[in-house]
Amino acid sequence: MTRLDDSRSGSGAVRSFFRGLITVAVQVVVAGALLFVAAGGADWLWAWIYIGMFAVLTGLAHLVMLPRDPELAAERRNAKRGAPPIERLHAALMALLIPAATLIVAGLGVRLSWPPSMSNTLRVLGLGVSVTGYTITLWALGRNTFFSSVVRIQEERGHHVITDGPYRYIRHPGYAGFILFWSGTALVLGSIWAFVPVGLLTMVTALRILYEERTLRVGLDGYVSYARNVRYRLVPGVW
Repeated sequence: MTRLDDSRSGSGAVRSFFRGLITVAVQVVVAGALLFVAAGGADWLWAWIYIGMFAVLTGLAHLVMLPRDPELAAERRNAKRGAPPIERLHAALMALLIPAATLIVAGLGVRLSWPPSMSNTLRVLGLGVSVTGYTITLWALGRNTFFSSVVRIQEERGHHVITDGPYRYIRHPGYAGFILFWSGTALVLGSIWAFVPVGLLTMVTALRILYEERTLRVGLDGYVSYARNVRYRLVPGVW
């Protein structure tokens, strides 16, 4: 590699770092704004604890994991361009609208004192559930270089079936971790009512999995055999 190539590589790494930093900052600020505006104030200890956890976990994703695989990072940034409407709708529901609704409902519960209240024990349990869920998703992200934000066969990148890491146990560990994270979020924020949008998220995710599997079975060599060997999609022993 020449000095010019080294320079370009270094510049790309710097751009990637700052792009990730901006992404993390925006996500944290938006999450905090949704929570505190809905709650009617910032005097909410568990929301601050949650935001701190959220900042650390999103930082790991965008500042540590994705920079290790620039091609995957580019795929996740650009995949929605030209994606069919159903894919854009799925992405909006799963990444934006339903998570935002979860935070808003939790905040409104604080403002309006919606019963029932949750114990600190359940809230701490929620922290563990959220961290576990996000860790599973990061594990999947680290093992699957084709972990796109839309459903498509990435022929130009040599798309093939991933069978190691968490994919040895379930076929869609990224989705499983995502659901766990938002379930833990409802617990951390002490809102039983936040499980309503989380339940909707689970249903949307299940529908997306069925759609994705149909695409993979038809278009990805080896997926049918993999699905026979790894029986469960989302929850071992259940589905």
